[in-house]
Amino acid sequence: MLSLYVPATGWLHRMPAGPKLAMLALVAMAVAALPSTWVTAMVLLLPLVLYAGSGMGVGRGLRALAESLSGLRWVIVVTAAGQLIFLGLEPAVANTGRVVAALLVVNLVPVSTPVPALLDALERGLAPLARCGVDPGRAALLLTLTITTIP
Repeated sequence: MLSLYVPATGWLHRMPAGPKLAMLALVAMAVAALPSTWVTAMVLLLPLVLYAGSGMGVGRGLRALAESLSGLRWVIVVTAAGQLIFLGLEPAVANTGRVVAALLVVNLVPVSTPVPALLDALERGLAPLARCGVDPGRAALLLTLTITTIP
């Protein structure tokens, strides 16, 4: 398991993990709902603004963005290639931009949240599923391990 957490004192780092997860998930869903046009490719500016303005400092924020983008290089290549083959240039650029922007935005969660805080927030959020037989502690641990292992 690797921790992507970057210690800082900015607004995103001070925000509680639960609301941060909800906010960044909503931003990622909004990005995914954009149409497949050339203008949509401009959505790649959103992660740039969020990382630079997250309170890590512009330099550290952009370095974290570059590291995240480096980790996505094969996702970008495979997504763009498949889209180009089946859809053409404009939808390929727009769809790849949306996928990359959404993944970069969601990657702000492990960058700005310590693993124990993330685990606690997920466990609290999954607590209502205990009525259905789901163990919130185990599910939260599974999600936290997934979030911190995949990048």
